[in-house]
Amino acid sequence: MFSRKNGMNKYCLLLFIPVVSMSVNAGDLSGSWRMDPIPNSTNTFELHITQNGKNICGIHFGSAKGGAKIDSNFGSNPKATISGLEQDDIAKITIISSQSEFPVEGTIKRRKNVLSWNVTNSQSHHIITIPKSAKLKLIPPVDLGYRNLDVLCGE
Repeated sequence: MFSRKNGMNKYCLLLFIPVVSMSVNAGDLSGSWRMDPIPNSTNTFELHITQNGKNICGIHFGSAKGGAKIDSNFGSNPKATISGLEQDDIAKITIISSQSEFPVEGTIKRRKNVLSWNVTNSQSHHIITIPKSAKLKLIPPVDLGYRNLDVLCGE
């Protein structure tokens, strides 16, 4: 027989399950992310991130002026160019740019399959390969060749 107590327990359980799944989706930043194309522009910006607990690590790629300016560490001795920490669904990260002597500091926040990027330090405002702010979409995994993020970030 259906009792009020059993019915209430089932109702509470159903409410709890969606909340748990939404919080997991919002916090995991791992993946390949690409900036939405800017109209009449050939600029690109990508973040390839792996997250281990609160630690963020990865590599970036940016280009401007039709590819005349390239910003990445895809050379023969690749190293991670992204590092940071996630706290309360916002990650504070640092990008080491090949286009500047100053590191680029910013925040990233995930909402479903969209990552919001915002620069937080003013010294990086002149780097044309890294936008001040952008919306990046989760894309299928990109073949980084021999650049395994887990290996690069473990070094």
